[in-house]
Parts: sequence; C-alpha cells; structure tokens
Amino acid sequence: MLHSCIIDSAWPTFIRGKHDTAVFEAFKEVEVAVRTACGYDAKVMGVSLMRQAFHLETGPLINKSLPRGARRVRGRWLA
Repeated sequence: MLHSCIIDSAWPTFIRGKHDTAVFEAFKEVEVAVRTACGYDAKVMGVSLMRQAFHLETGPLINKSLPRGARRVRGRWLA
C-alpha cells in the first residue's frame, strides 16, 4: 500500500538493503507532495513545512470542519 511515487523512488533502494536511504527518499517524496498541495515555495521544508501545512488554525491541510480539540495527531497538538 505504497504510493506510486514512493515505490518509484524509495522501493528499489529499500530492496537493495539501503534502508536509511530509502526512508530519506520516501520522506523527500512526502515533503514534495505536502509542499505542492499547499502551493508553498521550495524553500519551505522539514519541520517548518509540516507545521505550516498542518497548523491548527491556518494550515491548508488541516480539516477545519473538525472542532479545534479534534485536530490532533496521536494525542499531540499539531501547532
């Protein structure tokens, strides 16, 4: 159940046993997808990117129809 872009970029590396590199490649694909979905500049990356994308009040990827208290991930606030 991997997204096709992760299969293309990370799976071959994983199969060759380079697991740390495969994880890096997969996370890179997630970053690109989040950045694209938000329309952010390529300079926004990493933790900063995710905090902006999933900010409780202003994040474009947050479900604003949920009450604020329900906008959490695994018991942690997103912002």
